[in-house]
Amino acid sequence: MKSPFEKVAESELQILKALWASGEPLPAARIVEAVSAVTPWENTTIRTLIHRLVAKGILRSEKRDVLHYTPLVTEAEFGDYQTGRLIDTFYSGKASGLVSALYHHKRLSAEDVAELRALLDREDRHE
Repeated sequence: MKSPFEKVAESELQILKALWASGEPLPAARIVEAVSAVTPWENTTIRTLIHRLVAKGILRSEKRDVLHYTPLVTEAEFGDYQTGRLIDTFYSGKASGLVSALYHHKRLSAEDVAELRALLDREDRHE
């Protein structure tokens, strides 16, 4: 069975990011305002993306004074799915391949490495 996340286009992700950042349901006008601040898209384009996400079951609309939109997926859930897909697609399902690539391409700061070490140390103690 396909994940509903597979249906989310890169452009539609901007809508989700605006909603996740707000932490509350938003009317289309506020979504348009937030997305317009980071993209060159027209009002009609953004509203089309909102409607697509509702049709795909990724957003829910709720009638108040005007329609408000709520994501049916959290940012963490979407991020987990995308990370897993990246690891499966490019690193044969091995997370160590991703970490190695990040390290070798200098995408990990010293702080990132320290956090990873602490996380692994905690996990080792719990086994």
